[in-house]
This record gives sequence, C-alpha cells and structure tokens, in this order.
Amino acid sequence: MSAKHLPKNTTDPRTFRYNKAQKQQIVSAIGVTEGDQEADEVLKRVTADARVFLHLKQADADMPFPSKLKSQALGLLGPAQALHLAVQEVHSLDPSPLDADLVAAGCTGFSEVLDRLRSDLLCVMRAATLARHIGAKKPDNRALRYLIQELGRIYYETTGHAPHVSWNESQQRCHGAFFSFVKACLEPIHRPHSEAAVCQAIRRALEKSF
Repeated sequence: MSAKHLPKNTTDPRTFRYNKAQKQQIVSAIGVTEGDQEADEVLKRVTADARVFLHLKQADADMPFPSKLKSQALGLLGPAQALHLAVQEVHSLDPSPLDADLVAAGCTGFSEVLDRLRSDLLCVMRAATLARHIGAKKPDNRALRYLIQELGRIYYETTGHAPHVSWNESQQRCHGAFFSFVKACLEPIHRPHSEAAVCQAIRRALEKSF
C-alpha cells in the first residue's frame, strides 16, 4: 500500500467530512438507526479517526524513513553500546579535576559530564533499536493500523460484539459485519491493492488490540 493509492485529489485532513451517502453506508454497516443520537456519535468518532488517519498517511508520504538512513542508524548501535559501557566504568572511578573547557560548558563536575554523555548515548541506542522496527517499503501501515483499531473499538462499544473478519478463499472475498463497516469508512479515503490486502490488514490490527 502506498500514498499513490489515495484519491488523486488530495484530501485535507483538517476539513474532511463524509458525504450523506457515505454516512448512510457507515450507519447501515454498523447497524444503528440513522439520525438518532447513537448514529450521530458513531459518525462523529469515525470522522475524527479518519482525519487522524489522513494526517498520519500524509506525514508518512512526506517523510518516509529511507532504508539508507535506517542502516546508518543501526550502524550506530554497536559503537554506542561499547562507548556506553566504557562511560559506566569511568563513572565508577574517582572523578578527575575539571578543566576550563568543562567549566565553560556549564558542568559542575566530571560526573555530570559523564551523566550527560550516558544520556546522549542512551538516546542513540534507543533510536537505533527503533530503526529495526521501521519498514521503508510500506510507510503508511501505521495509519491503516491506527484506523482499523479505532474502528474496532467503535464497533465493539456500539454493537457489543468483538470485531472480526473471515476470508473466503474460493470467492476471494472478505466477509463479516465489521469488514462492511471498515470498508464503508475506508472507501472515501483509501484505495488498497485488493480486498485480500484489507482483510489481512484488519486481522493484523485486531491481533494487537482485541
């Protein structure tokens, strides 16, 4: 899935609204009565989540995580860990007198210098570790996962049923009331490669939240 699967006319996340026909499809899919308070609350929450989805997707399209940058970040992990261990060993020794440069830097003691260095190294190590979990091929996955999980909460709180989907291999179709709800909410803002891709995305998202 990529940014090119969004509608050609870029949708502004701040002003996005479902039109009347789309609202009817959403309300029908989740099984509430159009025009009542429950339906209004569902549409309000779905619209808010759709706007967040569009913001996330836009951000990921504008600032994908390049594979080269990812490899560079991972390359810092080993040296940072080694240096961090060395700093810990030095920190356990008697501190040396401060020189003029350290005083000018606003440090009150040698241990403070090491504390700052340890803090910086921890940041590098965390960033490098995080890079392992960032994929450059599908930068919009987090947006879709977020939206599906939020729709799952809305569905559960509205219907009292846990969200789930089933895949019919022979028909190459995804089934279930929750799938119909997700499809109605997604169609105006996201164009997936296939129905199978949506079904798989739903299953992955639900595994982590339900």
